[in-house]
Amino acid sequence: MRYRTSNLGGYSRGTDDSASRQRLAGLIVLVLALLLIVAAVVLAVGSFSSYDTVKQRLDGFVADGDADFSPRAFDAAVLRMRLGAALVALTGLTVYLGRAPTSRRVAGLLASIGAAGSALVVGLRAAIAAESRVHLGVLAALTATGLLLRVAYLFQPMRYDEANTYLQFASQPWYVALTTYPAPNNHVFHSLLVHLSTTVFGGEPWAIRMPALVAGVLLVPGTYLAARALYGRDAALVAAALVAVSSVLVEFSVNARGYTIAALVFVLLVALATRLVASDNQAEWLAFAVLAAIGFFTVPVMLYGYGAIVAWLAIVLRHMRQRLAKRLVPAAVLSVALTAALYLPIAATSGLGVLVDNEFVEPLPWTTFGQRLPDSLASTFEEWHRDVPLLVTVALVAGFVAGLAHHRWRAAGPPPAVVALVWSLVAVAAQRVVPFERVWLIVLPLYLLTSAAGLMFLLRPLLRARPGFLRPAAATLLAATLGTAVIASGSVPASETTSTFRDAERVARFLAGDLRPGDKVVAAPPSDAILEYQLDRRGLHAGALLYWSSAGTTGRFVVVVKEGVDAYPLSYLLADPRLEGLQPHEPVLLRRYDAARIYELRVAGRLNRKLRISPGRRQ
Repeated sequence: MRYRTSNLGGYSRGTDDSASRQRLAGLIVLVLALLLIVAAVVLAVGSFSSYDTVKQRLDGFVADGDADFSPRAFDAAVLRMRLGAALVALTGLTVYLGRAPTSRRVAGLLASIGAAGSALVVGLRAAIAAESRVHLGVLAALTATGLLLRVAYLFQPMRYDEANTYLQFASQPWYVALTTYPAPNNHVFHSLLVHLSTTVFGGEPWAIRMPALVAGVLLVPGTYLAARALYGRDAALVAAALVAVSSVLVEFSVNARGYTIAALVFVLLVALATRLVASDNQAEWLAFAVLAAIGFFTVPVMLYGYGAIVAWLAIVLRHMRQRLAKRLVPAAVLSVALTAALYLPIAATSGLGVLVDNEFVEPLPWTTFGQRLPDSLASTFEEWHRDVPLLVTVALVAGFVAGLAHHRWRAAGPPPAVVALVWSLVAVAAQRVVPFERVWLIVLPLYLLTSAAGLMFLLRPLLRARPGFLRPAAATLLAATLGTAVIASGSVPASETTSTFRDAERVARFLAGDLRPGDKVVAAPPSDAILEYQLDRRGLHAGALLYWSSAGTTGRFVVVVKEGVDAYPLSYLLADPRLEGLQPHEPVLLRRYDAARIYELRVAGRLNRKLRISPGRRQ
């Protein structure tokens, strides 16, 4: 009798839980349908705005106050917005009409989310309880080392790409980053995170870099999880050490770009993929699709990492046709659909071409492609091993080869690193593009964890009879050695990747005290955007100072010349078309810094005040 009561109570609770899930699922479906209809209405209403209204609004978001937006572009955007509104409305109507079967599917998904969450919590608790405190302590220390090493460079001078990220997207209303894509510089998800960070903490460089920093630090335990799932605890600890002190990963953890976010998504997908091989849980496959969409929404070049994981899963599941057809294919389709939905505002307002047909993905002639690719790969290899002593570099390469050879070609499939290498080469050949070296940062952790696995395999005879604490100690020593090399080399602050203007803050400080009404500034990339950021911080209207037209200029012309890498000479700046016909005299040097010179340009027929500073004075 007691057994029946207990069973009946369990049945009652199960029935109540199922009914609650069904009600919640129905509510979710209705809210989704409503949101889609609202989005369609917003798109439709927005498409009826006049050109003058839209142009005036866009002018307020650009530095020079004159957005490059023609009536023809406006008409094309209107058409796309109306087509998008119709598509979204149709989707919302379909969801509403099919709410009953959709609710049942959502209810099943909610149940699987609960099961997956419980399994995750139980699994983490069991893993932590079974692991030694020394091992966990070393992992925590490696993560802290990665954090401290990155924070050491968090306050370095702003770089060109991250200044543009803040000025064009993050400092604007959130919908600007969500709807505009003038260049691949807009890593949309990252731009939205920077907008949130700077809204809370202000526009300081450290706040602009906060999302990249957080992702860069989380990459250490994230790589540990992926390596442990593939190659075990010892290799995972060494992999975490290598990622924590990787010079180039440290650099991009304090560079406000989306690459560390994409790399973090990639290692989480790798770790999750090892579980999905034997999983039919809907929530876990949904997590795979959502993570992939986040990666794509950050940088479209996530294609290289994501494609490699999908290909690896397809190879592993080739004999499990049911799971391949009912899990992997729908998850891949869903990830594409979610990515398309996230980029829909950009596609509707700016067109799909800005994403898939911009100058950075334009196919190269085969001869040019064949010439550039080997040099790019060699440069990537050099960048990945920057600040790594030659002996350690040799060990990493040997470890990578050993890791590939040791990987068992069985149900676990081929080495993911081999699939990633083959897929990436096929993808770039199909596109006939040579990506920037920094694009491959997404898959760098996979190289490092494969090298770590190979090193542990090669050293296994030596470590087998040694005390258990020797492996964590070796990982700690490796991190300390390589981390010291990174600091000693000074390569992170010295790097010119994404372009620098190291004296921008001093130049801006001088200009803030020297410029008078009517004065204009002449500067060239990368100086202009970095200088714009610094001038804006000092309350000056940097757009009017830097991006002026030849008409209506009544004051002095101050020419800022950057020295060093990516610098344009004074003669180039004096050839600015805006100065044409002004008959300037010889420029006079106002200030000279280590990486910059400031000149005053006198123009015939204009009265310039006497200089208050002696020419050539260095600060």
